Order: sequence, then C-alpha cells, then structure tokens
Amino acid sequence: MGHRVCLDDFGAGSAALKYLHALEVDVVKIDGQYIKSAMTKKRYQAFLKAVVGLCHDLGVATIAECIEDQKCVNMLQKCGVKLGQGYLFGKPSFDIASFRSHTPAMSAAANASSAWRPAQGYRSY
Repeated sequence: MGHRVCLDDFGAGSAALKYLHALEVDVVKIDGQYIKSAMTKKRYQAFLKAVVGLCHDLGVATIAECIEDQKCVNMLQKCGVKLGQGYLFGKPSFDIASFRSHTPAMSAAANASSAWRPAQGYRSY
C-alpha cells in the first residue's frame, strides 16, 4: 500500500530478530541501550555491527537512538549506521515552532539501497 514500516526500540525485547524475520520492514530504530552498551565494550559493538549488517543485507535502513556526542557518531559510523537521533542533534521541546527539518541527503550508498528518507528530527551523518 506504499506505507513505510519501522520497528522502534529494536533490541529492547527478546523477539527483535523474530520480528525482523517475520515482518517486511523499511526501517529499524535501534534501541538506545544497544547504543550505550556499544559505547562501553567492543563486544557490544560487534553485536551492533552484526545487526546493522543484517539489516543492510535485507535492505532495511537503520537509525540509532541516544546519540549524545561525536564519539558516539564515530563509533556508529564504524558499525555502519547511517542515521541517528539524539541530544547531539536537538533536545526535545514542547514548542512546535522550535522544530526544523534535519533531513540532509543520505550518502550515495544509502540512497542506492533504499528510497527511504529520514523524517523530521533525524539526521544522517
């Protein structure tokens, strides 16, 4: 029907891979705890990189939550994540006038693998 489907908080529950296997999704938004864990241990970075690689092979875009600094962006880039959300890009606000579009073009590789574009409030890096 043309609707894009996103799995939010991917990895937060025990059924994440089951959902990815059973559903045809366009986007996976990786739970912030996965990102925080990957910032502390190489072991968790390996898991994150594997999930991102699987999503890439399936043609599913990935978004990382909880990006708070450039160090996190650097780690995510090494893991293959191309989109992110977090305080680094903007803090939550109740003032709708404070929102502005953060939709710079995705990299050529991301454009080639998916027609999906980041929504307002997400940033590619």
